[in-house]
Parts: sequence; C-alpha cells; structure tokens
Amino acid sequence: MKLSEIVNVHITETTSFDFAMHSFKKWTVKYINTLPDSSFAVIEPAYIKGETTDKRCRHLPYRDNEGKIDLPHLRNALARVNQIKPITNSITTTELRKQAMDKLEKVKEESKTA
Repeated sequence: MKLSEIVNVHITETTSFDFAMHSFKKWTVKYINTLPDSSFAVIEPAYIKGETTDKRCRHLPYRDNEGKIDLPHLRNALARVNQIKPITNSITTTELRKQAMDKLEKVKEESKTA
C-alpha cells in the first residue's frame, strides 16, 4: 500500500473527519437558500430593503436551519471573510467585510463561553 493510500484511509476513517464531511455535505446551495437570514454573518442592505431577492446577498452562513451554531461553518466563515464581495452596489467591499468580521468574532467569543 502506498503512503498516500495509508494517509487517505486514516483521514477518511477518523470520526472528526466523517463528522465534518457529513456536516458540510448537507449544506448544499438549496439548503443554504432555505436558511433564515439570521443564519448569515452579513446581509447586504439592498436585500434587507427588498431591492433585490438575490439570495447571494446573504454572506457566510454559520447557523443551521434550527439556529444552532455550526462550528465547522463558523470556522469556514472566519477563514473566508476577506474573500467575500458584495453582489449589489448597496455596500462597499470594505464595509461588508468589516461587518462580517465584527459579527463572526462576537459569535466566536460567545460560542467559547457556551
């Protein structure tokens, strides 16, 4: 057996990897589109005001459809804050990222104490 095969078997058979993969698998675009607005770190003002119905204006989901914090997605959102870009002209990239980071840092601190 090659080293890469051994590593692959080890990684895929660990509980934490399986749990993370299961968690991420259920978060399809369809699933994300059904999440309430409160599941996202930041939402563009145009979407909030009803000027657009483009669900891509809701950025960085980190709560599931029951409102529970999903730790793998929270970590993913924190890692991707600097990659998000607004879909509309209702907010600047800088402000969108700042709002997202402020919210996610607060949630991260709250999740540590829970």
